[in-house]
Amino acid sequence: VKFNAKRSTSSNNKDNPKPPLNDAKVSVYPNPTNGEMTIKYFIPDNEKAEFAIYDLAGKKLKSYLLSGESNQLIISEKDLNAGIYLYNVISNGKIVKQDKIVVIK
Repeated sequence: VKFNAKRSTSSNNKDNPKPPLNDAKVSVYPNPTNGEMTIKYFIPDNEKAEFAIYDLAGKKLKSYLLSGESNQLIISEKDLNAGIYLYNVISNGKIVKQDKIVVIK
């Protein structure tokens, strides 16, 4: 898992005609959490993205599809044990946001 991937800023790239989401359009709260976690995002109606959660060794633990039909995802406290996790938001094959999640129980 690459956590230092370059962010694409060009919307005129012929190989990737759709620009990735802007990382300002994704927020995760509360963080740290001891209960449900909310991921708020904005994606145009015909777009999709992935919200992927990794352990600190880089192993993908969970993956959620983000679509323009909704603007939030709720992750249950039952989905993750106490600990520190990393997440990526991936749009059009590019990592557009990465950060950590802290779960306390």
